[in-house]
Amino acid sequence: MSPVPICVALAVCLYAACAIAAGDRALPAVVTKDAAVLARCPKPKPLTPEQESAQRLIEAHQLIEREGGQAYARDPELQQRVIAALRVDPRIARSAITVQARRRNIELTGCVRTRGQARQVEARVRRVDGVVDVWNELRLAR
Repeated sequence: MSPVPICVALAVCLYAACAIAAGDRALPAVVTKDAAVLARCPKPKPLTPEQESAQRLIEAHQLIEREGGQAYARDPELQQRVIAALRVDPRIARSAITVQARRRNIELTGCVRTRGQARQVEARVRRVDGVVDVWNELRLAR
């Protein structure tokens, strides 16, 4: 057996253990869920098992790097304020957005109809008190 799958399995277990130990209460929360936008959201090609394992390691490493070793510290109160700010904006209603907050950093994922809408979402989130940075991973629906 190759040592790579064992290393990957250990990294995934470590990631899960750290998340549990940190009291991972604020998991990604759906803000908007427009079925028409979701249907047009680009679907990623399926990954091979090796690619999935490598992707998990890369994501865990990126989290640790960009959050100064505090990758698992969730911020549920800030997450709720961001969600509330997005839900009151009618221009954002026709989208499919998920919000996750870690160490006052907000990660936006999902799909929007236009690039302008993605910029509006990011600008709105940046105006929420307590937000340090926004990682805009929103994609355009086809």
